[in-house]
Amino acid sequence: GGGGAPRRREGHDRLGAPAQVHLRWPRWRVHGGDGGGRRGGRQRGGGGGGGGGPPAGEKDTIDSELLRKYIFAGHVGEYMEVMEEDDEEGYKEMFAKYLEADVTSENMEETWQGVYDKIRESPAQVLTKKTKDQKRKSKKATKLSAPQRRDRVAQKIASHLAKLDA
Repeated sequence: GGGGAPRRREGHDRLGAPAQVHLRWPRWRVHGGDGGGRRGGRQRGGGGGGGGGPPAGEKDTIDSELLRKYIFAGHVGEYMEVMEEDDEEGYKEMFAKYLEADVTSENMEETWQGVYDKIRESPAQVLTKKTKDQKRKSKKATKLSAPQRRDRVAQKIASHLAKLDA
């Protein structure tokens, strides 16, 4: 059964001229695109099966020990132990506020239990009065005027010359 377009000679283009090397653009570029929604048959977003949530049968199994560990900051306590062993200076710097409040990896759970008990006693939010000015200070230095800049450069030159003489 025939029909359709006439057969082209091998190595020739549509008009019968010898074919040249043609760089083909992807079809979606030539035809203006699809908005990114479907390319290659895949869909964005929620399509395609395997949605969110645990697999069937795992909904009811909650690891209560793991949840308890995170609620009472057990993961922080573990990290404190690791930091204390590996990097003493970093440990003291990172956990300075904890150390001031005598919170260690050993008493972390009791400390958080006490915090949660206090919250249950009076769950209303209590706003505290700020003791010092909480306004953020700009890290960017203020712009110097032209005379100030000249004076600064002169000071630097003078200090450099003093170092050379010494």
